[in-house]
Amino acid sequence: MFVKSPQGDSAEDQLLVQFQGMIAEYERAQILERSRRGKRHRAQAGEVSVMSGAPYGYRYIRKTDEVPAAYVG
Repeated sequence: MFVKSPQGDSAEDQLLVQFQGMIAEYERAQILERSRRGKRHRAQAGEVSVMSGAPYGYRYIRKTDEVPAAYVG
């Protein structure tokens, strides 16, 4: 469903809806790829949690030049 889609049933209207769908799928794939790339970069940079926050009862300490990333309870 699109917020701004043609209301008619003509061939041109159907073509426009299909074109909007193709662009939406392409944008979704681009967002997924960028997210994966960002998570991979954070993991390679030594960050402990690339998926979510710290477990319950712990604080996440970011990596510095002196100290690696870690959870502190």
